[in-house]
Amino acid sequence: MAPGKPSILRISTDIRSFAMVTALAFVRAAVPGTRAADVAIKPDAPGLTWSGPVTLPPTYP
Repeated sequence: MAPGKPSILRISTDIRSFAMVTALAFVRAAVPGTRAADVAIKPDAPGLTWSGPVTLPPTYP
């Protein structure tokens, strides 16, 4: 995404089962007293399905 340039949007199908598996894996592996501050998921992660691309119009600051 950049000002003045179009952006591409893809929407995932229902990710609840993917999110549950991911959250449980973190809980099982986490050191006691830690917490996740954020989560980043690769778009090509197994188990995710995406819509076709939708081009969004450019934005301007």
